[in-house]
Amino acid sequence: MGLPDEMLRQVIIACVVCRTGITASSEELIVHCNEKFSHYYMVPKCVEVLSDLPKTTSDKVDDPALRRREGL
Repeated sequence: MGLPDEMLRQVIIACVVCRTGITASSEELIVHCNEKFSHYYMVPKCVEVLSDLPKTTSDKVDDPALRRREGL
């Protein structure tokens, strides 16, 4: 999701859930993104590893709930 930033106007924050049996730290995921994305602006400034994503009653990702988590 995009979050406001004073210098860049907006930065990317990624909220991820690892597959069962897979573990990864925020730092490892950012390094992975740096290796895969050719443009620095595509790399998340922060990666938050969650146990699960909030869902709506129709089983879609609840974006407003994620934003509230970040204080927006």
